Amino acid sequence: MIRNLFTSSGNNQLRLSLLDINVLYRKYFLSSQKAIRLKFSLHKSDNHFENSIPSDITSSSTVTDKLDRSSTDFKIIFGYEKRRGSGRLQFLYGSEISFGVSSNGSKYTYGNAFSTSNTFPTTTINFSPPASTRISVRTTESKISSGSSMGLRVFAGIEYFMFPKISIGGEIGLGYYNNFGGKNINNIEYWNFSTGLTKNNNQIKTSSSTINSDILNGQIFILFYVK
Repeated sequence: MIRNLFTSSGNNQLRLSLLDINVLYRKYFLSSQKAIRLKFSLHKSDNHFENSIPSDITSSSTVTDKLDRSSTDFKIIFGYEKRRGSGRLQFLYGSEISFGVSSNGSKYTYGNAFSTSNTFPTTTINFSPPASTRISVRTTESKISSGSSMGLRVFAGIEYFMFPKISIGGEIGLGYYNNFGGKNINNIEYWNFSTGLTKNNNQIKTSSSTINSDILNGQIFILFYVK
């Protein structure tokens, strides 16, 4: 049985999709040359931004625009590994299948409101670095969801035992990754002289697939063996 923290480097699209950083990695050996691999990853972040801008009503005062941004990414990966060699240096190979869900979204709150006399309110167009200008249409909420995802990957690598229960190694692979059932949502608001403040909800369904290698962005790991 093996437990360790597994990391990857580089920005290869497929590699980061199939296995991101900070992954809990565990193996269960069926024999000295066969093992089942399990990898689990859960990342969640929330960020809040504020920007003070001039008030469109009172020139001597300011109002505050706010942005709340969140993201969630979950993956679980099952694999089967075979080994060759019985000394310090061993060759490993096998395959993996992954399942995941990810999404990220942003919600905006504005200090200057739309009105008949203010159809181009001063609005933050960038929170970092802060920048604002007068605009006629602005986003109130955006969300990108990949829906469900599935990946298949074959891999090969080496593992060298520095000590009886501690080893280092490297791994490369080739895989296929697919997103399906995803949605891109973009809500906007603007002023219409006939209907007043108008809000539109735009929603687009998305799907994607990729075949790529992680040879140039392979992984280096340290394994600690426990019984």
